[in-house]
Amino acid sequence: MKKRIISSLLVLLVIVSLIIPSNIQAAVKISKTSTTLYTGEKVQIKVTGTNKKVTWKSSKNSIATVDSKGYVTAKKNGTATITANVSSKKYICKVTVKSSTRTLKISTESYDSDVILQAILEDVDIDNITTSGKYTLVKCKAKSLDKQITKMKDDLDITIDDLVSNGSISKIKYNKDCTKLYIYQTTNDLSEEDSMNMLGLYLSFPYIQILNGVDYEKADVYITNYDKNGKVTFSGYLKDSLNS
Repeated sequence: MKKRIISSLLVLLVIVSLIIPSNIQAAVKISKTSTTLYTGEKVQIKVTGTNKKVTWKSSKNSIATVDSKGYVTAKKNGTATITANVSSKKYICKVTVKSSTRTLKISTESYDSDVILQAILEDVDIDNITTSGKYTLVKCKAKSLDKQITKMKDDLDITIDDLVSNGSISKIKYNKDCTKLYIYQTTNDLSEEDSMNMLGLYLSFPYIQILNGVDYEKADVYITNYDKNGKVTFSGYLKDSLNS
């Protein structure tokens, strides 16, 4: 009986080996389907899983160029599509190009200008600082600014998780540009700790906008509060509420 089972298994293995090709190749893939570069930066995009010739093309050479080896060079702000042609198939990577520098315009007359400048000087690569009238102009490396923004958003998410875990707030959402904030409360009575965390949360949004290059006077966040029944209990801009 055992010999018959073993013989059957051997026959099955032979059949399977004949059906399945032994030279299965990996799927052809492009190494990046999207990427963000700063002007002057260069990155190589590769196509794997094929030995066939790959030809490259950029939809906008004024924004990003690509050479015969897939090296993409960022030229100026904008978006371009890099296409890799392999036989009759196309593989695409969307390239977003940002300026390598960003100038922050901070009012020297604002009460928290020193706080903003201190944060920038500590964590961001500075090219130069000049004063023009009532403004301090800080020219920074955009890449370091974006890293700082990512860090601040990570801190925001931690604060939001803490507020939600305390139970008085069920959900907090904000948009990509950090110009709108939505708060869903389960109670109208916040603890002193939650109130302080909420204030820090509110103030973080204008700071993030400033790091993105928004002028101090225009940096603001529109806040909408909902009660446990979904009714709007407050809606308005942060600066208006602080000044009222």
